[in-house]
Amino acid sequence: MPAGPCGAGWPTSFLAARLGTSTETIAAIRARKRPRITLGLDRAIHKCHGELTASTPAEYGIAAHRSRRARAAARRRAQNLPRAG
Repeated sequence: MPAGPCGAGWPTSFLAARLGTSTETIAAIRARKRPRITLGLDRAIHKCHGELTASTPAEYGIAAHRSRRARAAARRRAQNLPRAG
């Protein structure tokens, strides 16, 4: 499974709302097109990751089809990442 919250079924829109930022910002960070973020956003990401890792999207009322869509998108993104080496 792809790493990260989207790989675990957390939709980008949920993450953006939880972090107080836009879906575009989340996408840019995830695509490594945004090399710098604010300290506040960095701390929020770490806190959110810790909280969400210990739970499931369903526990937050996220519909199963939205989680499946998030996992599928994360798999597609993982396949398109350049290989290290």
